[in-house]
Amino acid sequence: MFFAVGQIVLSLVAGYAVFRLWKRIAASGSTIFWLVTLGLLIRAVGGVVAFWMSYLGAPVARSLQLGRGLWLFAIDAVTYVQFAMYYAHKGLLAILTIDRSLPSPFFIQMLAGAMLCFGSVISVAILLNLAAYLGCCAIVLSFGDASRRSVVFAIAVLSLSPSSIVWSLQPLKDITFIFLVMAFFGVARVWQRLWKNEPSRQRIVHGVLLSAGMAGLLYGISGVRWYFGAVILLAAVPFVVMTIIGARARRAAAAVSLLLLPLSLAAFLTSAGPYIPFSVRDVKKGAAVPKMMLTTMREWRLGFERSGGATIIGAGSAIRKVDAALEAHPTPPKVTPSIAPPPPQKVTPAPTVAPAPPKAIPVVNVTKRPEHRIATARKKHAGRPTQAAPAPPPPVASVAVVTPQPVQATPPPPTPRKVSTQPPPTPVLPVSLVARVLTGTAAIVLPHALGQRLGIVDVRGGRGLWLFVEVDTIVFDIVLAFAIFSMAGAVRRGTIGAPVFWLTLLVTAAIGLALVYTVSNFGTLFRHRDMLLAGLVLLPLALAASGGHPVKDAPA
Repeated sequence: MFFAVGQIVLSLVAGYAVFRLWKRIAASGSTIFWLVTLGLLIRAVGGVVAFWMSYLGAPVARSLQLGRGLWLFAIDAVTYVQFAMYYAHKGLLAILTIDRSLPSPFFIQMLAGAMLCFGSVISVAILLNLAAYLGCCAIVLSFGDASRRSVVFAIAVLSLSPSSIVWSLQPLKDITFIFLVMAFFGVARVWQRLWKNEPSRQRIVHGVLLSAGMAGLLYGISGVRWYFGAVILLAAVPFVVMTIIGARARRAAAAVSLLLLPLSLAAFLTSAGPYIPFSVRDVKKGAAVPKMMLTTMREWRLGFERSGGATIIGAGSAIRKVDAALEAHPTPPKVTPSIAPPPPQKVTPAPTVAPAPPKAIPVVNVTKRPEHRIATARKKHAGRPTQAAPAPPPPVASVAVVTPQPVQATPPPPTPRKVSTQPPPTPVLPVSLVARVLTGTAAIVLPHALGQRLGIVDVRGGRGLWLFVEVDTIVFDIVLAFAIFSMAGAVRRGTIGAPVFWLTLLVTAAIGLALVYTVSNFGTLFRHRDMLLAGLVLLPLALAASGGHPVKDAPA
């Protein structure tokens, strides 16, 4: 009873904290107020309605309901909820020492912690997603003034993007992951600007604390999607070098960097250890890590192609022509083994030993055969008088058998064979590297109907959700165009020197290329596309960091 009362109190406190955060963000301006309020209400009301529709089995979109408050588009949420409830029941120590080999262990930790504090119900995820959404809006506002066009645009995208709204209605990791990524870039921006002034003891202390915060956020990112953490870790090296070069306090920045990079590496290895390929973890082969990563990507691509799926990304007619042109004279792949095979050794045959005679195996008569039954009946009736044999049947008159002559049937006239103009029953996968990159890029950027009409992609299935996908793709294209337009303007002005901009650009570009080449299932690619959305939203904001003024010291 006392524990339940504590959960009620904590739920009220969390709700009040969400209200205070909304009030603080909404006070930035009238446009921000309406955008954030609308986004918050859509997620809160929509999450509650979606939960009760699935929980009660409402006769609306019954085929998409999984029951218990879950929906078909959140099929992986079933796994997260089961593990979160299990660890919440075990207690705080079990949550902190969770098995790192579970899927997205850090998100399961967050969900289990929320269930421990507020109750083991699926609807707890709505509160978690609302807090993550408002946190993303607060990070955007930390990059610049609310009256700037790029800030308003970023808030509008985060509030009204169809995919981000849908993922917020279920216990999914997507919104939490976007918050972690944006928080990392936001802290990196503050860390970069910290060294614009002369060094001081207070500034060094702040740098150490910010380094610990970046490592903690990298721990969370790697615990949700380890490959994203690996890309951030690699991109952090040029980010630190560029920050040190452009800093006034170079010695202080270099000294704190010696703490940031090892701490980030330790956080990555601790959080994503079970998921990191062994070849990548081998320190002795550090120079071959890029090659190993490419090999891992090819293996993932083959895994997606073998698993198939209803929405497999096939090559359209135009891409098949590209494959035919590039594969006109295919050459067998050259197999280069990583370890040379040992030389053949002469094997001396072992002396043959005569086998021992087989032992007699007793035969167990489980089922008596018909011959045995007949012999038993003859012995039983041996002493009885035999009956007279019946008289032979009368002779049957012979009848002449007339052999029927075969009738030659006239075959029907041949019908003209219809040539099917429909696409093959299963999509044809792209073969060459160019074809794979083109189909993956088209699946991310182009609307489905346009990609199909141009003959670039061939994607089936969809469960009647293509309209939702098309709208979300159009929103993504608008964000991509805005980011490219902002970068083009920054190039003309010569204001692209901010290290945090290059950090964001490198991470977003690397993840985009990996998704384009690796993922061959449209459903999975659609879910992962929001990882690019977070970086594209922040790119125009990160461009302004190069023209920022030195950071003033906080009052003691």
